[in-house]
Amino acid sequence: MSTHTEVKQLIRDLKSSDASVSLQALHRFTKITDATAVPELLRALRSGDKQVMDAAGLGLISIGEPAVALLVRALRKEKNWGVKCHCAYALGEIGDAYATRALLSAIRGKDFLVKTNCLQALGKIRDPSASSALVRLLGNKRLREDAARVLGEIGAPAAPELAKALKNKITGSRAAKVLLKIGEPSVPALMKALQGRNDLARRRAATVLSGIGGTSTATALTDALRSRSEKARVAASHALIKVQDDRATPHLICALGDSSAKVRKNAAIAIEKAQPNSMDDLHNLRRQIKSLVKEHGKDCPKWMIDSLGATYKRWSAHLGRKCRKAHKDGGLLPPPKRFRNPPAPQKHYNLFCRPKRMWRAH
Repeated sequence: MSTHTEVKQLIRDLKSSDASVSLQALHRFTKITDATAVPELLRALRSGDKQVMDAAGLGLISIGEPAVALLVRALRKEKNWGVKCHCAYALGEIGDAYATRALLSAIRGKDFLVKTNCLQALGKIRDPSASSALVRLLGNKRLREDAARVLGEIGAPAAPELAKALKNKITGSRAAKVLLKIGEPSVPALMKALQGRNDLARRRAATVLSGIGGTSTATALTDALRSRSEKARVAASHALIKVQDDRATPHLICALGDSSAKVRKNAAIAIEKAQPNSMDDLHNLRRQIKSLVKEHGKDCPKWMIDSLGATYKRWSAHLGRKCRKAHKDGGLLPPPKRFRNPPAPQKHYNLFCRPKRMWRAH
């Protein structure tokens, strides 16, 4: 029996009143592998009978790659929205990237159901070349949710296009949400946006990085603290407040000497929540407190000196406990006195910032 005749017989069996016969015909549709059956199956898609159309779609999916070219042609030429929806669904299930351009073209049509089916198909194909077109759809009120979901399914390959969209006032917030969903693989693209020239993109990139967290994020943000751009340093220091990674502590201490008051402020807030990694962090913090008071004097806010002094005291106690425990376990000499009685946090502030007594001339 020829393929043409066999498909017609299966369609007749599918319409049989006997449920077992129709179920058996439906099962045989999923076993079709002969590419010569594609034209007949496409004709079955135009029948208008939902049961026959669904079965023909299963047959086309079963044939696979040999059916892609004709499905793409049908998606472009057909005017019936039902046929287009079935073609898009079949292309998505086959998963051939050759169909990407045709699916993107069909999204520009008028039928909403065709558009949503095409987006679902693109989510299954996951072709990175569709990223730029999908990012533009983030500004479409009816399709932006589906477009965001597809971009999330594409994942890391879509991150560069999403990072470029961060500077856009309309699509930027949606792009940021998708980048946050992608997570750590999007960090390199976000770092590029953080070190760029657009203020809005920098702020959004820093916010997403702080939401992602993790080792790579902390490393990327500490690298940005050395950027020549003041706004990039401000955004990175603000993001490190939320990341709270102890590996960033030495870099935050260095940021206390930054020329920007905003960077110093953010670094002080982040240090308040951090823990020291070693003795060097404690010594460096003390040097930075002295340096802040000497260089900036009254311009240095009192709360910052108080906060850093309290942090210094807390770190001293923390490291002192560790030091005492190590000495006790090892049977060594007691720890140095500076760990038992750390200097008062207010000392440096009073020394340099306290207003001097004014004497009247007699």
